[in-house]
Amino acid sequence: MQLTAHQPSISPSAQGLMINVLDSLCHALDLTKTQRESAEQKYQAVTDFLGADSSYLAPHSPHLFPQGSFLLKTVVKPMVEVEYDVDLVCLLREGSPAPTPLVTLLSEQLLRRYKDLKIKDRCCRIDYAGEFHMDVIPAIYESHLEGGRILIPDRKLNRFLPSCPKLFAEWFDEKAQLKPVFMHSFSNTERIKAANEALVDPLPEYDGMDVEPLRRFVQIFKATRNHYYVGKSCAPPSSIVLTTLAAHSFERAVAKGAYTSMIQVLRVVAEDLHLTISRKINDQGKVCHVLENPKDSRENLLDAWEGDDDAYAEFRKWQALVISFIDQLIRHSERPSGFDTTKQPLVQAFGETAATAAIRGVANRRRSMVLTGTAGVAAGQLSTLRAAEVTRRVPAQTFFGRDTD
Repeated sequence: MQLTAHQPSISPSAQGLMINVLDSLCHALDLTKTQRESAEQKYQAVTDFLGADSSYLAPHSPHLFPQGSFLLKTVVKPMVEVEYDVDLVCLLREGSPAPTPLVTLLSEQLLRRYKDLKIKDRCCRIDYAGEFHMDVIPAIYESHLEGGRILIPDRKLNRFLPSCPKLFAEWFDEKAQLKPVFMHSFSNTERIKAANEALVDPLPEYDGMDVEPLRRFVQIFKATRNHYYVGKSCAPPSSIVLTTLAAHSFERAVAKGAYTSMIQVLRVVAEDLHLTISRKINDQGKVCHVLENPKDSRENLLDAWEGDDDAYAEFRKWQALVISFIDQLIRHSERPSGFDTTKQPLVQAFGETAATAAIRGVANRRRSMVLTGTAGVAAGQLSTLRAAEVTRRVPAQTFFGRDTD
């Protein structure tokens, strides 16, 4: 692979600030410990209820498992008036009925406890007011010979649709393990300038489980989508659509060459998001957009856009907003007063609540640095891009900068 740095390069001090801002932002997007525990407790309660010996589903030997954001570790904490969802698949392994009776069987069991249950075309929804909603999705095996492929019912279409949530999760996990190549590109002048600055942000220490960059990128894309599409009439890209596009784009970005910062990788991924979407003429002679499920080409993940002529155009506008946010963050971070002005692009992309939480997190970290006497460390010493040679590979980064042993 030819190692060609993607320009423009970012100075060590600006990189340090952006790393900390985005790290703090993603911490703000994560569920709190209380929220996660609440979701886990409610998930356990629902699965215990559906899997009980007295359940109407018991003769069908149900297999209950999560899918979606919780399985992929890309959950985004709800901000203003935006809930997150927990997806639970209820796979019936024996004596499975037809599509509509399958949804009816599941709903009858859930209604024994959850009186406000919402019965939708493909799932049953339990609302936990002010927290989240849980979509319980009935399913049957497509083939007992290949357990990863299942069928989910659609009452409106009165037929089963293919799905493969576990196979998709395995595919996404593989993409998340990819590691971009980084190379040193800072001049001596830039290093001297960075070392003489009064305060340089360190690489953030991550509390808890390390999160791969791709998962963080997906969280960023989902959070900007949630903010951008408020009040818009056209269908936003679903979480699985953004996750699929991001994974494909991340894989292409890794193959393109070398980078001088993870921020550059994020920008390249955002810029190429749309490339996996294709167009075709449907049976009615209309142009429709297609994004195949990477583990089952029969499933078009953009079927919700069919008949919505503005959906793709609005998606491209959102994509441009994300790219603009990254560029603005780079410009603001390069200014001498960068920290004081970085909130502006954050507000535009994520809204006031998320932006305030991100800036507060950086400020708290800086305050801790001053109290512990670590504020004057030079950026050149902190940067993970400290390879001795231009083409030398550096250790893998677990997030936006911290390297691993």
